[in-house]
Amino acid sequence: RPPRRDTRYPSRLPPPTPATQCASLPPPVPLRGHPVTFRPFTAGGPGDRRDIATLGTVLRRLHATAPPTTFMLPHENVLGRVPQRIKAAAVPCADKAILLQRLNDLEVELLHLRYPLHPAPTHGDAHSDNLIISDRHPVLLDFERFALGPPEWALAMPAPVSLPAKWLPARDSGPFFDSY
Repeated sequence: RPPRRDTRYPSRLPPPTPATQCASLPPPVPLRGHPVTFRPFTAGGPGDRRDIATLGTVLRRLHATAPPTTFMLPHENVLGRVPQRIKAAAVPCADKAILLQRLNDLEVELLHLRYPLHPAPTHGDAHSDNLIISDRHPVLLDFERFALGPPEWALAMPAPVSLPAKWLPARDSGPFFDSY
């Protein structure tokens, strides 16, 4: 079971880090087998691919935020969802075994990586669909995977997921990196 996350932390991010604020309910609330958090209504529209530079700016501000001192954020587990996805994949069992072995190899290799940036609060699922643009200001949403970890993973996100997820064409990633 993953460590319980204090979803109140986003409401404590100092300006100018725009983030949604969570309501004062015991987070998360289970609903049909899924954890649910509540937040005040934020007027505005959803972010999209045109807001990729804005996402870079928001992440730069988030990564510059000091970790909380009154509680511990969980450590980021970048491959945490991969085992379940492999097991649920509609592929032969032999292929799943190969993929799970490769995943194990990658987890061992990750232990030896050294990151030039200091560990920081990380979003864990940063893409423009997790933004609301309210009065021309971005508000970051979806803190399900919020953790302490290497910010480099957030910077790597636009490249590998852009083609399969169709979030961001590779040619459009420049504004994200320039704004970060």
